[in-house]
Amino acid sequence: MKTRILFLLSIISFLFACGNAEQKDDKTNAEPITSNDTNIIKKSDTKMKQEDKTTFFTNAAIGGMMEVEASSRILVNTKNNPAVLAHAKMIRDDHMKANEELKAIAKKENFALPTVLPEAKVKILKQLESLNDEAQNEFYINLMVTEHNEAINLFNIGSTMPVESISAFATKTLPILRHHYDMTVKIREEILKEKANQGDDPLKISDKQKNKAAKNQ
Repeated sequence: MKTRILFLLSIISFLFACGNAEQKDDKTNAEPITSNDTNIIKKSDTKMKQEDKTTFFTNAAIGGMMEVEASSRILVNTKNNPAVLAHAKMIRDDHMKANEELKAIAKKENFALPTVLPEAKVKILKQLESLNDEAQNEFYINLMVTEHNEAINLFNIGSTMPVESISAFATKTLPILRHHYDMTVKIREEILKEKANQGDDPLKISDKQKNKAAKNQ
C-alpha cells in the first residue's frame, strides 16, 4: 500500500514539474521583441550620398538657369540704368560658364540635369517682364539677391560633399557667387536711395498702366 502511494506521489510530482516547465517556456516565448532596429529602415551611405548629389545638381542647375534667363531678359528690356545692365551682363556670362562646367561634372557622375525651369520660376520671370524699365531693375536686383543667397547656401554644402568633382566645383564657384551677391546688394542700396529722392510713383508703374490703357483704346 505504501509503495503504491509513493508511486502515485512520484507521478504527481513529475507532472507538476512538467507543467511548470511548460508555463515557463510559454512565458519566455510570449515576451515581446524590443530591438530598436526592428521597425527602422536605415539608409545606406551610398543612398545618402546619392540623395545629396541629386539635391545639389538639381538646385544648382535650376539656380544657374534662372540667373542666366533673368539677366538675359534684363539685357534685352532695360535701357535706362547702365549699372544694372553691366551687372546683368556679368551675372549672365559668369553663370553661363558655370552652367557648362556643371553639365560636364553631371555627365561624369551619370546624372541628368533638369533642362527647364519649374513653373514657380517661370511665373517670376513673367512677373519681371510685366514691369516697366525702372520697376524691372528693382525687381531684378531683389531677385538676384535672393537667388545668390540661396546659391551660396547650396554651394557651401556642396563644398563639403564627399564627391570630389562636386566639392571642387562648389569651392571654386563660391567666391564668384559671393562677389555677385555683394555687388547686387550695393546696387540695391543705390536704387533705394534713388527711390527715396523721387515722388510718390518712383517706379513709374502708373505710366506703364496709362500706356497699356492707351494701347487698348
